[in-house]
Amino acid sequence: MIRYREKIDSFMQWFEKEHGTMEALMEKNEFRVAGELLLPQMEKVLPGFSFRLIKLAQPGQYGLELVTTLDSVKRLLAVFFCERLPESLRNQWQFYPGHPALKQNWEKDGVCYRAESLCLVAMVQKKQRRIALFFEKNEHLAGLNEQDCFMILYVLLTEQLGEAAVEAYIGPIQFLDRFNRLRLRGQPRIALTELQSWLMKQCRLHGWPQPEASLLVAHPYVRRPAHSRDRIEGVSLCPELLDPSSQEARAALQQIQAVEAGLFSAVLSCPKGSRPADRKRQLEPVEKQIDALLKQGGGQIIHSAVARDRGMLEFLVIDPAVLKRIQDWASGQPQLDILEIR
Repeated sequence: MIRYREKIDSFMQWFEKEHGTMEALMEKNEFRVAGELLLPQMEKVLPGFSFRLIKLAQPGQYGLELVTTLDSVKRLLAVFFCERLPESLRNQWQFYPGHPALKQNWEKDGVCYRAESLCLVAMVQKKQRRIALFFEKNEHLAGLNEQDCFMILYVLLTEQLGEAAVEAYIGPIQFLDRFNRLRLRGQPRIALTELQSWLMKQCRLHGWPQPEASLLVAHPYVRRPAHSRDRIEGVSLCPELLDPSSQEARAALQQIQAVEAGLFSAVLSCPKGSRPADRKRQLEPVEKQIDALLKQGGGQIIHSAVARDRGMLEFLVIDPAVLKRIQDWASGQPQLDILEIR
């Protein structure tokens, strides 16, 4: 049964009535009590998800951050949830499908690690659409082992850019050792606090999506024979689901079923012996139509691929009415089947 959108809307109706109680508790720094009030309602709509309540920098503004731990299926489910925040609350509340850029420092073992104390060289990797970072070690990092250093850098990067932007754009991270100093001689240094504005500028220059629009990142792949239906090549928002026999795929499917969303495949039969490029062209109008129907608020295409004699789309749907529209349209399309994935 597909009830995820219905469950989200029920939660938002409750939240509209009860948000004032949580705000009062948060103003008294009683976050634990506020979280206990929220937990049973969250379990109804997003069972097993961790979350945290935060006060934002501007007085009278609050946030709910969902902890998705870079799990792309959880991120996708979280995006649907956050998008349904009622307009009446958007001046007071922000719902985040991952850690936002709060610009905070981080304290560990009595030491405060400050973003403004870190300088770096940032290099664009155009082909990979990534940013390589080379950090200067400051006095706080100099005595730490490599694992702790990179953990601290990741936390501070996430605070400055937000989790989604780090995942979408940050590539290799290194320190400016002697070799890198020689290799990058003359390259300008910037403070970590300047990296977000620098990244936004690079996105404009290279035509990349802005960091705040990078919640869902498509990953191309080619020739993975272990994956179902002989996929030759495609793109995926949720790589965990590509190999249905893997433990990650089983866990992701269980999460989809737990929130009562649905996972479906649109399979387009193509002439035998046709070229992959021809199959892609045949799949394009199908993808365009299904995407338009899903954009009515009912789901998202997560895989688009071609196999030996077919094209395939796999999509997540959260509203049974939208699924019905897709099925009705597909029933009039020759060689197209809509199959549920279990």
